[in-house]
Amino acid sequence: MPKQKGIIPITGTTGNTTFYKTKDGFGMRAKGGVDANRILNDPNFQRTRENGHEFGRAGSAGKVLRNALKTVMVRVADPRVVTRMSRLFNRVIKTDRVNRRGERTVLDGELGFFKGFEFNINSPMSTTLYAEATGVIDRASGAATVSIPAMIPDKFMAKPPGATHYILTAVGAEVDFVAGSSVNAMQATAELPLNDAEAPAVSLVLNLPAASDKPLFLALCIEFVQEVNGRYYGLSTGQFNAMSMLVVDTAA
Repeated sequence: MPKQKGIIPITGTTGNTTFYKTKDGFGMRAKGGVDANRILNDPNFQRTRENGHEFGRAGSAGKVLRNALKTVMVRVADPRVVTRMSRLFNRVIKTDRVNRRGERTVLDGELGFFKGFEFNINSPMSTTLYAEATGVIDRASGAATVSIPAMIPDKFMAKPPGATHYILTAVGAEVDFVAGSSVNAMQATAELPLNDAEAPAVSLVLNLPAASDKPLFLALCIEFVQEVNGRYYGLSTGQFNAMSMLVVDTAA
């Protein structure tokens, strides 16, 4: 494989040559791949087109869900959450037993796969909070409730270095995957001390649209902060924050 030795780094494609960068430096290779027009029209690429349509649909669904929860996700999500979410939506699409290949949708698939989804794979809820958090959605009224029992934080939470307090946040959303829109709601506790005193039970109640005919999602987030002179600061990277999907409620 030829390598570029000049002093000017180049990436991209020109003519039939592609310039690229690796950990070993810059290189170049002959442009490859199948002509785009052939992929779009050749019957031999029918499966490729079908897979492409569904892959795009999975990516779009992931973006809609992330936008619905982004006010909380931004403080928690790991760098690969987009890829992991798209992969799971692709799995959801493949469970659609209604539509033909290439036309399958997330709405006709098993969205329940998202229950238990971890937004920060490096800090799962199961290794962050040892008390059992539960979530309930009343579709008729739109009330969504997250409950955490009374606990001693020092015993029931994984305390990151430097953290003095934690915040519990419930976030819920009604998601319209067809229109690409959502309605969300959230509620958070005050900064609660990470100590050996028993913390009272917590109940966080959100109001989502009543009698909705769209999928409803409910998640819990734990954010760790540090108190300095009466002010609270998030930890430098947020790598210890956790967020997990507690409930996925699809319309009957």
